[in-house]
Amino acid sequence: MLNQEVNNEIIRGDFQGKTSAELKGLYVKRNSLNVSPGEHIYRLFRIDYLLKDVKKSTLSLVKVCPDSFDDPGENPLIDKKFMENGDEILLGFLDCYYALCWTDDPLDSRWRRDRFLRGRAGARVRVSLEKFMYQMMDERDRYFMLHCFAARVEYRSDEAMQALLSSNDYSVHLDSLGQGGVLAVSTVTDFLEEEREIRIVYSYERDNAFVAEQVRLEGNLCRIPFDWTNIIEEINFDESVSKQEYEKLLAQLRSHGINCPITLQPIE
Repeated sequence: MLNQEVNNEIIRGDFQGKTSAELKGLYVKRNSLNVSPGEHIYRLFRIDYLLKDVKKSTLSLVKVCPDSFDDPGENPLIDKKFMENGDEILLGFLDCYYALCWTDDPLDSRWRRDRFLRGRAGARVRVSLEKFMYQMMDERDRYFMLHCFAARVEYRSDEAMQALLSSNDYSVHLDSLGQGGVLAVSTVTDFLEEEREIRIVYSYERDNAFVAEQVRLEGNLCRIPFDWTNIIEEINFDESVSKQEYEKLLAQLRSHGINCPITLQPIE
């Protein structure tokens, strides 16, 4: 498993009678897979989507599947049929993952805005991964440590992807902490490697009282409670936003407790 030493520390704390809330910082570290929670991550949001989440205190994640991500290689094992003693086995839990794509690249590049915004006005947001994950892990959900993850995307060659699809060993994707499933849905082909993606992943569990009451599925979206106040560290709008629009957006964000630097700067 990844982050074994952190998990051992969690086990020790559990034996000492510490609560899940007291151990949450360690859960953040354990559930940060191949990425340091001390890093900053960046995301391009459509402005209307960002405002909606901020105003409603939600985090909207997208179902990890080929249709949602417009990529046939997304969640490559979602329909994979493994064979065991003549029986077909599907890893049904892979159909329950939702994600939000971020990057560890601090450079606000024109090609990123062109690729991800497709001509729409956008905002680039910077957050601390650790603070973001800490906020995402809602203590009202007694199983938050099994639902919220961050993972550095693994980029594989066509040959390596084919080997993954050809393997009949499904046990590598199963573990009690959920790491195997998160890593499986964070594996893509290497032609996307320049994106340097850090994936925020949420495992939706229908048979959970908190989820039933507080988490909403809307089409291919999963919306979870999330207070953005004091989480966003920086927002930048590019030249597609006029000065007048910028002032309006600034006022809206400030009115909802977003007090970080909010700039309007052209992108080269």
